Amino acid sequence: MLDENSPLGEGFEDANEQGEAAAQESAPSKMVGNAGSNNLAFVEEAIPKFSGTDKTYPVSRWAQEIEDNSEIFGLTPLQQLIIARRTLTSTAATWLRSEKPFKTFAELKTALSREFPDSINSKEVHELMATRKKRKDETCYDFMLEMKAIGKRGKFPDYIAIQYIIDGIVDSEANKIMLYGVTTYSDLKEKLKLYEMLKEKSKKNNSMPMGKSLQGVRCFNCGDMDHTSSRCPHRSKGLKCFRCNNYGHISSQCNMNIGTSDKVGHSTAGGVASGKNRSQLRDMDGSVKQLCVSCTRCMGLLVASRATR
Repeated sequence: MLDENSPLGEGFEDANEQGEAAAQESAPSKMVGNAGSNNLAFVEEAIPKFSGTDKTYPVSRWAQEIEDNSEIFGLTPLQQLIIARRTLTSTAATWLRSEKPFKTFAELKTALSREFPDSINSKEVHELMATRKKRKDETCYDFMLEMKAIGKRGKFPDYIAIQYIIDGIVDSEANKIMLYGVTTYSDLKEKLKLYEMLKEKSKKNNSMPMGKSLQGVRCFNCGDMDHTSSRCPHRSKGLKCFRCNNYGHISSQCNMNIGTSDKVGHSTAGGVASGKNRSQLRDMDGSVKQLCVSCTRCMGLLVASRATR
């Protein structure tokens, strides 16, 4: 073991201290290198892809995204060019493969601007906003932001773009009435929050179990209970005749041997109901059966039967 007080021991201590200092100085540079690699991947994911066919995302906006993120993350000119190439897709990517390699981002930006100019007239912007509708998987806020960007590109006043936004929400005018009259995006944002909240509450109120909501309902197609005509299992057979109980015609078109039809009362569980139409059907054995053909309570059920001599 060396004596700490010896000259040789002091030399070893100095060497160790210098080595530790050098390691501490080199560590940040390695961290910066790793951070730069991570930043490059992050920037690529953060910048929307440019296709050249999306009229809502012009080349000037794409180029501005590249330049702003390059400045924020301190990208080198080479990294900036790599990011720009990686964010091209669809038609723009096909065009890039057909061109000579670009050595700088400035060259690529100039060539893209010539190939995919920003030129768009007010008529095209009006048509674009008029045909754009809110998708079912899209929130009102996302829809507002996209339409706002289109309106800015066409240099429209805010109140005009807001009107297109309201028209683009597919719903009844009664439900959207709270949105009308808004002229600023800040007010529209708050109104849209309230609108979505009320829509969600309305959905919950209308989400009753189908079995409970249809109890006691009569189908006017087949006469059975607990379902509506739109959900009738016999719907494919056509309309049901409540005189002969067959499908494919109604009672007024029934060819069955029908006797006289008069207005008389008929017995019900609660007593006698008068003024209802009955039809008399004569069977082969000579008996006469009376059917109620107009009462929605009976729906063609047998209400009287008597034998004839």
